[in-house]
Amino acid sequence: MTKKKGGKTAAVINIGSNRVRMLVSQLKKGEVSPVDLLEHPIALGHEVFSTGKVSFETLRELSSILRGFSNVLKEYNVDSYCAVATTALREAQNKAFVLDQLKLQNNLTVKILEDNQEKALIFSDIFESLRSTDAFQQGNSLVTHIGTGTIGFSLYDGVRVTFSQNIPLGVLKLYDKLGGLQDETESFYTVAAEYVDLIIQHISTAFPQNSFPVKNLVLTGNEIRAIAALCGVKEENETFLLSSKQVKALFKELRALSAEKISLKLGITEESAKLLYSSLAIYVQLIRFTKAETIIAPKSDLCSTLVRSMLLPKSQEDFHSQVRINALSCARSIAAGYKCNLAHSDQVGRFACRIFDKMKKAHGLDLQGRLILELAAILHDCGYYVNSKEHLSSTFNLIQNMDIYGITDEEMSYVAYAVRCSSYEPYHSEDYDENLYELSDETQLLVSKITAMFRLADALDKSQKQKLSDIRVKLDEHRLIITAESNENTLLEKWAFQHCASFFTDVFGIAPELLIKPLSLKVH
Repeated sequence: MTKKKGGKTAAVINIGSNRVRMLVSQLKKGEVSPVDLLEHPIALGHEVFSTGKVSFETLRELSSILRGFSNVLKEYNVDSYCAVATTALREAQNKAFVLDQLKLQNNLTVKILEDNQEKALIFSDIFESLRSTDAFQQGNSLVTHIGTGTIGFSLYDGVRVTFSQNIPLGVLKLYDKLGGLQDETESFYTVAAEYVDLIIQHISTAFPQNSFPVKNLVLTGNEIRAIAALCGVKEENETFLLSSKQVKALFKELRALSAEKISLKLGITEESAKLLYSSLAIYVQLIRFTKAETIIAPKSDLCSTLVRSMLLPKSQEDFHSQVRINALSCARSIAAGYKCNLAHSDQVGRFACRIFDKMKKAHGLDLQGRLILELAAILHDCGYYVNSKEHLSSTFNLIQNMDIYGITDEEMSYVAYAVRCSSYEPYHSEDYDENLYELSDETQLLVSKITAMFRLADALDKSQKQKLSDIRVKLDEHRLIITAESNENTLLEKWAFQHCASFFTDVFGIAPELLIKPLSLKVH
């Protein structure tokens, strides 16, 4: 095998919970075409989910698989490649050791994707294709990816995601968690159904207002092709449309059987039978929850999405744009749930972005830093819902544990620290120092920059009455001049601005100045 004639080639290796995959693709006339797909089974998930670690034997097996993949990469002479890992390695207690050994033994740098990153990549194409699907109804869609180790839920209103949540329970985990009950009861399926139903009910309580009814049930996962085949459904336009009656009938047929009997009945491996059973149990509960008559199951593939972003930079730009839109939408839904003043949040976010954009040369942050600033503006008052006396601490704890579409845990911690350190009142200064200085130097610098810009923006609407309809920002050597117009009493805004200006100067070496002029009256 040699590199095919044509454009640039790229490959993605995905280390999953029960298999390792490698997709090689090539760019031809602006289109990405698959060249080769390799798969190798591995019991990584079973081991990590039961013991918490990757054993030496499994590590050697994984290294051997990757060595074979590397040889194929050399034969194809690919231009670029990357390797990612999902739930199993993400949850392994010794993941740092495993990654180090793969680097030493295979000269391979593996990036572990967080839940939100993985689901955002998987969903990135689905939202675009949904409205062209015949079965799609206008309204809210529950889009769910059922993985081996996790399940990702997103509510999609036809334009953007309004809610996103991941739970550590996939098809493999469900069977491993409850599988031992099969030896004790013939009603294992009832236990599984009740367990899944309990989780779904807990998740649904966090749905934003106006989420119901859910018009569409969209499911993705590795078992969908097998379930569709058993239901006699063929793929059309890279999508399976399954009748809920068909899926429930299939589950009814299999639910009282052991994995061994299912494997014999369907002619599949016992491992595949376990995953199929768990998938059907989850499918049926989601059908009951949404009351959907049809399941829309579009084709989704993590490797395909990643390799396309490598070969088509424009697709990567579109992905990041989609993540930003959906992340801000989810944050607004959460803020609304905590009774935040959304008009104030929008005002602060808009002013913060004006300051950020004008300060590009001074702060050196990328667009992800801008998004962190926007999220801080939206979520900074959530803690008042819990405790108005210690609202900064409450907000910090809430944000640390939020699921926001496409945003990593580390990035959410930046948001949390920026908000936690946002108070400029003297009696909060010690808390600020204590929280800031426990971070690394690099993180301290990032949080300080975000906090300094956020403080200025928040001060400009300190009364939360939007007295300043707009601002103009000018960077003049060592001064940041912010000009606004208003005929209202803005003493509170001026006081707040003055109190946070010194910290901004400490961070950037630039002195902010606020000029508020009387609003000129138009003569008709």
